[in-house]
Amino acid sequence: MKNKFLKLYSGNKDIVKNFSYLAILQVFNLAVPLITLPYLLTVLGKENYGLIVFSQTLVSYFLILINFGFDIIATKEVSLHRDDKKKLSEVVSSVFIVKGIFFIISFVILLTLLPLFSDERLKYLLIFMMYLCFYEWIFPVWYFQGKEEMKYITIVNMISRVIFLILIFFVVKNEQDFLKVPIINGTGCFFAGLVSIWLVFKKDGIKFKFQKISVLKKYVIESFPIFFGNIAGKIKILSNKAILGSFVGMEILAVYDVADKIKDLFIYFLQIIVSVLFPNVVKSKNGNLVRKIIKIIFYSSILIFLLTSLMIYFTTKYYFNSDFDVLYIFLFLGLLIILQPLSYMIGVTVLLVNDLKKEYTLSLYLSVLFYILLNLSFYLFGQITVYSVSLTLLLSVLFELIVRILISKKNKLIKWIF
Repeated sequence: MKNKFLKLYSGNKDIVKNFSYLAILQVFNLAVPLITLPYLLTVLGKENYGLIVFSQTLVSYFLILINFGFDIIATKEVSLHRDDKKKLSEVVSSVFIVKGIFFIISFVILLTLLPLFSDERLKYLLIFMMYLCFYEWIFPVWYFQGKEEMKYITIVNMISRVIFLILIFFVVKNEQDFLKVPIINGTGCFFAGLVSIWLVFKKDGIKFKFQKISVLKKYVIESFPIFFGNIAGKIKILSNKAILGSFVGMEILAVYDVADKIKDLFIYFLQIIVSVLFPNVVKSKNGNLVRKIIKIIFYSSILIFLLTSLMIYFTTKYYFNSDFDVLYIFLFLGLLIILQPLSYMIGVTVLLVNDLKKEYTLSLYLSVLFYILLNLSFYLFGQITVYSVSLTLLLSVLFELIVRILISKKNKLIKWIF
């Protein structure tokens, strides 16, 4: 058994190494909010904390535009041309230019929409929350994923996050300090972004050059299927919080956010496996490796769901010092720990790797249509609650998974899954 493990490791050193750093980066980014969450709930109050979550949710819609599918397409291009500095410079320059344009467009749209909001607190929060969009623009995680070199940006990101995590506890002292939360987090992200840019252009010697419109257009067109897929995928996740904030209230949104953050921590950890595996599968088209990873993800996710449910049952009341019953919400959302990584894995490493972009996009749009119809039904019957939106999200992801399995079967790729 030991020799088998060592043989597997020696044949996939880059994957294991890259996975380790990306796992640390993503899990740390998700764990930091969980560390500060109980403190912020206590100091800021449920209403102000709910406003922070609501503003972050609204700004996150702009992240879809700025990302534009480059997390997949740019990673793929960097992976394929990692040894060609000229081509890499074209890819990196094009992505930064397009993302920069989308960032400016997003900021202008936000400023135009601000008068529609009556709550002054929300207006200021929305402006300061735009740091998320700026970070999406300047932090080139796609470059380091494509090159399978995650070490340096992981270290930089962790150092900046730890420093500004500590500042949260020292600077945020009462309800009036709610604006300091995005300001502190934004400063940390700005620092990490600048250092990562230095690593790309100075350490790796990539040259920034303004590209022809035809070149930029090529990358935009190639990213369109992923972009539209991201719209469908993100709408489901983001809209739950937007619906709760709009129709149910900020306090309930704060409760939902606790369960949602716990769920996301483990989902992203499992999806990191897919992100790290993607560059390797693009080159090798190794269906056997994909099938093995799917099996590992499935059994691991079931175990994680059960253990996390027990952890919440025994610790939530003490950890959050409140009467929030996060467990019931998590029993709905937590099942996504099993379903979402599987659906994502099949979509990216089976459908996209085999050039089934249209089918990948179709599965996402059918899923979001299913999600909208379910939520509309609950709305028409006056049953919009934290449990109805959680159930709707769960069923839509299950529907998406089934559609992708059927597409794989139709295209004779079922052996990549089972």
